[in-house]
Amino acid sequence: SSDSREKLSGYLWGGTSSYCEGSRNYAGTWINYKPSPSISIEADLDWSGTGDARKYNWNLGEWSHRDTDWRSLQLSGNWMLSNDFSLRLTSQMSRFASEWEAEEESRDFSHWMNILVSWQFRPGSMFFFMVGENANPDMETGDFGKPEFTVFTKLTWFLPV
Repeated sequence: SSDSREKLSGYLWGGTSSYCEGSRNYAGTWINYKPSPSISIEADLDWSGTGDARKYNWNLGEWSHRDTDWRSLQLSGNWMLSNDFSLRLTSQMSRFASEWEAEEESRDFSHWMNILVSWQFRPGSMFFFMVGENANPDMETGDFGKPEFTVFTKLTWFLPV
């Protein structure tokens, strides 16, 4: 890893281990660029896979061996408009593939994006507002379907004791 206080920083990780009588491998990288003290842009790339892991197959009702392959890319941008007000945009695309020894491979793709507004209106008290979308693929064509929009709000209030 490098010094996260610098304008450009990042780190790499990875490993391998035994997992459920099989193996597990994983790797990833994270990169952060700060063009100014109030703006940062991040990229996070992850991969994880298992090989010949013994798991219970609920579809067949028996123990079986399974291989998995998960990949994800997340991009984020942060903007601190003031000490009390910030804006964050995040988007993630991921793919998960799974193959049981007695079945064909299945794949699942997803993409989501959201915008989060945070406002600290007094010390210890915050208001959050988030608008997000999730676009799941059409199972026949593989194309992303119509996005589903969601709105979330949260209010925290500090109560002195």
